[in-house]
Amino acid sequence: MRIALSLASLLCCLTPGLVAQQPVPAFEVASIKPNASPDDNSMRNLGAGGRMVFVNYSLHALIAAAYDIQPFQLIGAPPWLRTERFDITARASTNAPLPELNLMLRSLLAERFKLKARQEQRELPVYFLVKAHEDGRLGPALKPSTVDCGPTGRGRGPAPAGGPPAGCRAMITPTGGDFEGQAISQLATVLGMALRQTVVDQTRGILRLL
Repeated sequence: MRIALSLASLLCCLTPGLVAQQPVPAFEVASIKPNASPDDNSMRNLGAGGRMVFVNYSLHALIAAAYDIQPFQLIGAPPWLRTERFDITARASTNAPLPELNLMLRSLLAERFKLKARQEQRELPVYFLVKAHEDGRLGPALKPSTVDCGPTGRGRGPAPAGGPPAGCRAMITPTGGDFEGQAISQLATVLGMALRQTVVDQTRGILRLL
C-alpha cells in the first residue's frame, strides 16, 4: 500500500527523505481490532498518560492523524481505506508528547498494515485566518476562554463517557459553528477540513474561543 501525502509548501519544508532516515519510536504495547459497527461515529483520546485510543476509525483518518495532516491532504489512497474501520489502543513506555506519539502511530501502521508513504512538496491554494481589527479587538461572538483543552482541543485528561469534557467543543456545520475552549489554531484546522483547503493561522494563536 503506497500513499502520497500532499502538503502545502507554506506549511512544510522537510528535506526529501529526512523522515525515512531517522529512527521512529514505537509503542510498548498496541492492540488493533476491526470494528464492524454499522455507523460511522468515531472517538479518539490522544496523549493522556502516553496512550492513544481510536474507536471506529478508518485507516484514512488514522493515517491523517499519524502524519498530522488534514484528510484532504492525503492522496493516492484506495477507497477501502475510508470504509474499513478499526479500534486501536496503544501505550508508550513513557508519558510521551503528542508529536512523539504520532511518530509511534506511523511505526504501528507500517508494521501492522505495511503502510508505505512519502511526503511531497506541492503548491496548493490556501486561506489565511487573520484578525479583522489591527488593534486586536474581537468580534461580538468571540470571547477569551479560561478553559485549556490542550493541543487536541478535547481536554488534557481522559474524556468522560459521551464526549469531550465540559468546556471543550469544536463543531462546524453548513450554517455555522460551535467552538468552546479552542485555540485559534484549532479553529483554522476545523475550517480547513470543512473547506477542504489549507487554512493558515496568522492570528498568533493567542486567543481561545468561547
